Amino acid sequence: MANVKRANTLGITKTGTAISDVPDAPTIGTVTVSGTTASVPYTAAVTGGTATTFTATSTPSSITATGSSPISVAGLSGGTAYTFKVKGTNTTATGPESSASNSITAVATTYATWSSTTLANAVNWRSPRYGNGTWVVVAKTSNVVNTSTNGTSWTSRTISSSADWSGAVYGSVQGLWSAIIGSDVVSGAASSPDGITWTARSMPVLNYWAAPTYGNGTYVSVIGNNQSTAGYSTNGTSYTAVSLPSGALWIDPTFGGGLFVTLASGSTAAATSTDGITWTARTTSSSMDKNGVAYTSGTFVTTGYGPSTASMTSTNGINWTTRTLPNSGNWYRIAGGNDVFVTVDYGSDKALTSPDGITWTLRTLPAVRDWYGIGFGGDNRFVVTSWASTSGATSIG
Repeated sequence: MANVKRANTLGITKTGTAISDVPDAPTIGTVTVSGTTASVPYTAAVTGGTATTFTATSTPSSITATGSSPISVAGLSGGTAYTFKVKGTNTTATGPESSASNSITAVATTYATWSSTTLANAVNWRSPRYGNGTWVVVAKTSNVVNTSTNGTSWTSRTISSSADWSGAVYGSVQGLWSAIIGSDVVSGAASSPDGITWTARSMPVLNYWAAPTYGNGTYVSVIGNNQSTAGYSTNGTSYTAVSLPSGALWIDPTFGGGLFVTLASGSTAAATSTDGITWTARTTSSSMDKNGVAYTSGTFVTTGYGPSTASMTSTNGINWTTRTLPNSGNWYRIAGGNDVFVTVDYGSDKALTSPDGITWTLRTLPAVRDWYGIGFGGDNRFVVTSWASTSGATSIG
């Protein structure tokens, strides 16, 4: 290629690169905001070089994020007005930025106020999950499922068998819910397109499967009974067993930042995977007893029980830092969403909320209950369920 030095119409000069190889400026769309996360849409230019990566940058603060349209830019400060520009990059060069977007103002969500809800059955509820416009929660030692379209009004349903269901999750690519039994007595799973009608499925191994998670088009679960087995499914109807790095009391896995993460209770062991098939051993900073791990806004957080004030945070699922909660409790489950983490205490009316997993604020739930399950979804809503009770709670950010 001839050595070229000239300016294009946007004033960019390149030496040794033909201007036609440089990505032209994308066209910015209308930016929206949910809490402290902006959604930045754009349209790639049809002229110039083909961009392979797009980056959104905020003004002020120069907060950046990459991805396809719309790009999610998290970590904005509540009460601050932002505009955004997007630029494209390829192996040749980085092109000019788009024009500035409309201005949005981030809103810091606190989830300080909680309302009481009533489920349709008094059973041992697991953590509720949201998908395709519906909340679904399964139960231990029961064939009862509850569904809700708003997280407040619940309807009783029946799953394929009475068993120790550990949890359910919705797969957006497959359009199916997958529920798994966690037991060394009865093995099985079930799938459903709507949370109402369920079809019995099987698991590859009889053991204590954890509640499944979903990411990158794949359902993933682990066995928590000092085993070294995980399972994955790409269709929501059949799982394949794969190996974890070691045997441990693996807890419910989660997915975030392109990574599946599971931690071991009572141990510093952890494992990560990009596909749910090949797992890499990791080491955390604490052997605290833990039951759940959550992800939002670029951070993983786990909380302890016992009771305990222990917690840990990680920005990559690999390197972990031990933290201290302001209140002792049996923080069995944790959920993340809308740039907020929420954990609830089994046996009191306490909840804790945090924007980063480091600074926590004590909240009050509607009643003293054995709060056990929590999930996030819908209209930026957290939903909480309890053990052996119809009591539930919800909060909207």
